[in-house]
Amino acid sequence: MDNDQLPSTGWNAQETITLAESLMNYTVTPAFGSFREKDLGTLSAGKLADIIVLNQNLFDIATEDILNTKVVLTMVDGKVIYNSES
Repeated sequence: MDNDQLPSTGWNAQETITLAESLMNYTVTPAFGSFREKDLGTLSAGKLADIIVLNQNLFDIATEDILNTKVVLTMVDGKVIYNSES
Protein backbone atom coordinates (compact mmCIF):
# COMPACT_ATOMS: atom_id res chain seq x y z
CA MET A 1 0.00 0.00 0.00
CA ASP A 2 1.00 3.58 -0.38
CA ASN A 3 0.79 6.28 2.32
CA ASP A 4 -2.94 6.67 1.62
CA GLN A 5 -3.49 2.93 2.29
CA LEU A 6 -4.22 2.27 -1.39
CA PRO A 7 -4.89 -0.09 -2.94
CA SER A 8 -6.73 -1.56 0.04
CA THR A 9 -5.66 -5.09 -0.86
CA GLY A 10 -2.02 -4.06 -1.36
CA TRP A 11 -0.03 -4.08 -4.58
CA ASN A 12 1.01 -7.71 -4.84
CA ALA A 13 -0.52 -9.72 -2.02
CA GLN A 14 1.46 -12.83 -3.03
CA GLU A 15 4.69 -10.92 -2.30
CA THR A 16 3.75 -9.74 1.20
CA ILE A 17 6.27 -10.19 4.02
CA THR A 18 5.77 -9.83 7.77
CA LEU A 19 7.00 -6.94 9.87
CA ALA A 20 9.64 -9.22 11.43
CA GLU A 21 10.86 -10.26 7.97
CA SER A 22 10.98 -6.64 6.89
CA LEU A 23 13.07 -5.61 9.89
CA MET A 24 15.44 -8.53 9.32
CA ASN A 25 15.84 -7.41 5.71
CA TYR A 26 17.09 -4.04 6.98
CA THR A 27 19.36 -5.41 9.73
CA VAL A 28 20.61 -9.00 9.77
CA THR A 29 20.50 -9.63 6.02
CA PRO A 30 22.61 -6.60 4.93
CA ALA A 31 25.16 -7.33 7.68
CA PHE A 32 25.51 -10.89 6.39
CA GLY A 33 25.61 -9.71 2.76
CA SER A 34 28.47 -7.34 3.50
CA PHE A 35 30.37 -10.00 5.52
CA ARG A 36 29.96 -7.89 8.70
CA GLU A 37 27.61 -10.13 10.68
CA LYS A 38 30.21 -10.30 13.49
CA ASP A 39 30.02 -6.49 13.87
CA LEU A 40 26.50 -5.53 12.76
CA GLY A 41 22.94 -6.72 12.28
CA THR A 42 21.80 -7.68 15.79
CA LEU A 43 21.87 -6.18 19.27
CA SER A 44 24.61 -8.28 20.83
CA ALA A 45 27.53 -7.65 23.16
CA GLY A 46 30.61 -6.58 21.22
CA LYS A 47 28.73 -5.41 18.12
CA LEU A 48 28.52 -1.82 16.95
CA ALA A 49 25.43 -0.09 18.28
CA ASP A 50 23.67 1.29 15.21
CA ILE A 51 20.11 1.59 16.49
CA ILE A 52 17.03 3.74 16.55
CA VAL A 53 14.51 4.01 19.38
CA LEU A 54 10.91 4.59 18.35
CA ASN A 55 8.05 6.15 20.29
CA GLN A 56 5.93 3.02 19.91
CA ASN A 57 6.41 -0.71 19.47
CA LEU A 58 5.78 -1.56 15.82
CA PHE A 59 4.58 -5.02 16.82
CA ASP A 60 1.85 -3.57 19.07
CA ILE A 61 0.20 -1.22 16.57
CA ALA A 62 -1.85 -1.56 13.42
CA THR A 63 0.14 -1.59 10.19
CA GLU A 64 -1.46 1.66 9.04
CA ASP A 65 -0.21 3.38 12.22
CA ILE A 66 3.46 2.68 11.45
CA LEU A 67 3.55 5.88 9.36
CA ASN A 68 2.83 7.87 12.55
CA THR A 69 5.81 6.40 14.41
CA LYS A 70 8.52 8.87 15.40
CA VAL A 71 12.24 8.30 15.98
CA VAL A 72 13.14 9.28 19.55
CA LEU A 73 16.86 8.44 19.51
CA THR A 74 19.49 7.39 16.96
CA MET A 75 22.88 5.83 17.74
CA VAL A 76 25.69 5.14 15.28
CA ASP A 77 28.76 3.21 16.42
CA GLY A 78 27.46 3.50 19.97
CA LYS A 79 27.29 7.32 19.89
CA VAL A 80 24.02 9.22 20.19
CA ILE A 81 23.66 11.35 17.08
CA TYR A 82 20.01 12.32 17.53
CA ASN A 83 17.88 12.64 20.63
CA SER A 84 14.45 14.25 20.30
CA GLU A 85 14.52 15.13 24.00
CA SER A 86 17.73 17.16 23.75
